[in-house]
Amino acid sequence: MADWTTSLWGGRIAIDSSAWASDHPVASQLGRQLAQNANHLADAYSQPRVAMPIVTATAGFRAASLPFGASGAAAPEFVASFGPFPLAIREDNKPARLRCRVGGASIKGSGVTFILRVHPAGADPGDGAALTTASTSSRTEAWLTDAGGTNLLTLSSFDAEVARRPRQTRDSISSGAVTSVQWALFEASVYAYGTTIAGQEASLCGLSVAELRGEP
Repeated sequence: MADWTTSLWGGRIAIDSSAWASDHPVASQLGRQLAQNANHLADAYSQPRVAMPIVTATAGFRAASLPFGASGAAAPEFVASFGPFPLAIREDNKPARLRCRVGGASIKGSGVTFILRVHPAGADPGDGAALTTASTSSRTEAWLTDAGGTNLLTLSSFDAEVARRPRQTRDSISSGAVTSVQWALFEASVYAYGTTIAGQEASLCGLSVAELRGEP
């Protein structure tokens, strides 16, 4: 069994639609598959690391005087950072993939784009992996589309090594001895830039970063 899912099968099992025919008997094996699929989906969707719900544009994290574009001398403007938080390390020594959503709005009504970077805690935010949203000119807060179309981030084994930090804990609940364990700690940093003209103002209205623990 893979160590990032509690499914006995190590993943989700596809079940033929004919299994749901009217009056079809439910065998114990099918019941077990359904239970393990539930375990797998719970692992995949219930590991939030950043969970900022959508708020109004005026209540979000704001960045003003944004540069036009994100290349050359026009570095994106920092908006907010979240963490540090631990990520599970898979058997291939890579962190679990992340499902990410960025919520935002344009305060002045011209195009702005957000960049989410997940990187080892304390390291250069340029490390790690990045997700760029599609441009928005809406003044109304909303979850934005990932320009790459997947809403997924994949970190490398190098990122996992850089992120490792020793942490002390006890090896049992009651009067246990102090021992040291390794955590892979990451941060999520958000930046923004103008996509039509300089001087725009962006509001980060929501952010979700969750581990896809159940996938291979």
